[in-house]
Amino acid sequence: MKVLVLQNSTSSGLGTFGSLLADRHGAELIIRDARTESYREFPDHDLLVVLGSPRGVYEMDAHPWIRQQRDFLKSRVAQDRPTLGICFGAQLIASALGAEVLPMGDKIHGWRVNDHAADALWQGPWFRWHGDRFDVPEGCELLAADGTVPQAFQHGRAIGVQFHPEVDATIVSSWIAEHRGAPDGHLDLPADFEVDCLEELERARPRTAALLDELLRRVMNDQGRG
Repeated sequence: MKVLVLQNSTSSGLGTFGSLLADRHGAELIIRDARTESYREFPDHDLLVVLGSPRGVYEMDAHPWIRQQRDFLKSRVAQDRPTLGICFGAQLIASALGAEVLPMGDKIHGWRVNDHAADALWQGPWFRWHGDRFDVPEGCELLAADGTVPQAFQHGRAIGVQFHPEVDATIVSSWIAEHRGAPDGHLDLPADFEVDCLEELERARPRTAALLDELLRRVMNDQGRG
């Protein structure tokens, strides 16, 4: 299986999913910087994975690559090709399907349980790090939500996941360091926040592997759904 990965930020890599895809599923990973792609030609691949970004989907005018990527995903989803979007990637898929993506006002960080979930696996807890939200696009299956905030949905062979099942210790620590040093100081994290997050990350390893298995089962299935 060949997996094309569109990376939208240097600090938002494939993390644990990278090793799981390669070692557990024998995948060949093709990683591209989504911000510099032409979106005209990509290597042959079986699955597309679109990763996170500190940017918002609504920043298309300031960052034209966002519109290019959204339009590319719109065409891809219409062709029902296997696609997984994580956080910003999920928001792009939602936008491609006609949903509006907006700032939440309050940003959410850390491990949280989804109170609406297709089953216990989707319930989590899962790592959250986002400040934008979207409504579930028309015709999609809601797989998970935290209150009124959708956390995962499926449309054919495309799945958007708002939470971050892919994170590893390097990603989590880098995000915390970046945001603690941000000039706007919008994060006021407890002193033990990082330690607690990393401890839960270790406990989540079997759950993470199981979720990736489930994601692949859903998007690589010819009928799209379980």
